[in-house]
Amino acid sequence: MPHADDQVYLSKDQWTTPPRPQTMLDTSELGGVEIVGRRLLVSVWIDDEGVVSRVEVVPYELDPAIAKLLESMVGRVRFAPASLEGRSVRALASSRLCFDDHGQLDTTSKGCWDFDHLR
Repeated sequence: MPHADDQVYLSKDQWTTPPRPQTMLDTSELGGVEIVGRRLLVSVWIDDEGVVSRVEVVPYELDPAIAKLLESMVGRVRFAPASLEGRSVRALASSRLCFDDHGQLDTTSKGCWDFDHLR
């Protein structure tokens, strides 16, 4: 089982309902930085109250400083927590941060900012 800060976080095959973002990811902090046509893997550790305790963005060929900025931005998103048999649980969830050809965040394509589809 995944751990963050000595707490147990359940993986996708261990919870019955995935965590769901309740606030929008604010990309305004990117300023003039454009991330065009990227699908970046993001792992998010979410506690049983929907608070993000840790984020990892796999940068691929992205500047590591931009990956850290994205991690900070994701860390401020509030979630409805994952649940197991109706009880809120800590969860390690993964998704993709997808940016279209215009550098806009894509939250509608399958697997993009959707914690149901990736492990």
